[in-house]
Amino acid sequence: MKRIFGLSLCLLTVFLLGACSSDDTPVANVPQLSGNITFDRTRVGVGQPVKMSFALPA
Repeated sequence: MKRIFGLSLCLLTVFLLGACSSDDTPVANVPQLSGNITFDRTRVGVGQPVKMSFALPA
């Protein structure tokens, strides 16, 4: 029982220390979208295809 408790405590410590906030930095800069996204219909049902378009800035 002590072995299981010690192992689970070690695993918990590893998982808590492995999720540091220094790893949350973004990898690349993504430009912000500054336009309108348009859809080909206003209501969509399950299994129905939908086309959407977006004008990219030049």
